[in-house]
Amino acid sequence: MKINIIRRLIAQIVFLGYLLLSASANAGLIFESAEYPQSGQTPNLGGLGLDDTYFVMHRFYLDSTYSLESIGGYFWADRGRNIFGAVVQLSNEDDFPNSYDLTTSDVLGTTLISIGSHDGDYLGSISLMLDTGWYAVAFGTGAFGADSANPVGDGIGMPDLEVDLSNDLPITSVSKNDPWGGVPRFVYQSSTTRFIVNGNQSVEVPEPKTLYIIFIGIALISLSRKRSSL
Repeated sequence: MKINIIRRLIAQIVFLGYLLLSASANAGLIFESAEYPQSGQTPNLGGLGLDDTYFVMHRFYLDSTYSLESIGGYFWADRGRNIFGAVVQLSNEDDFPNSYDLTTSDVLGTTLISIGSHDGDYLGSISLMLDTGWYAVAFGTGAFGADSANPVGDGIGMPDLEVDLSNDLPITSVSKNDPWGGVPRFVYQSSTTRFIVNGNQSVEVPEPKTLYIIFIGIALISLSRKRSSL
């Protein structure tokens, strides 16, 4: 009888511990700017081009603390290659990155994304803990270990999709290397391109020592109740 009671008690403690430890996050999609094309929808390849000179980005807002796992979007390319993805901290909903070429400290993290030769969603892993606030997710080539792409001739970009999910517009950052002689600048784009941010919403979880004390307390309470019922 006592052995069965102890076994049930241990099972209860393990189950409660699992619930506490697994309550740390709600995994999934944090942000997407446009819907993935459904069957029969044909993306418009005239969306946003990206290369060593033109970086594309989209702002997003976090209403809580999140742990980022990956960033990406819906891309097309004339051949397979690696692009970079970056997350940039912004001060408000109208802010831009502090540099056109993303070389300043407001760039919080980067990743490489392998783009295939067919249209689709492509993601790169990234590990960042972000507090409530405004951020931008950006993509380009020729930096952070990514392949190089010439703005004249190389075909890589993000097509326009049918269903827009964001009230904000994507942005192109034009660097000083613009072959058409333009000045460095940020340009809003009237495009329905798909940017993606994935991760977990962070929830405070007790430290291991605190969990141990909680488990012991639960065990003593449960054991005392079992004894009183005998």
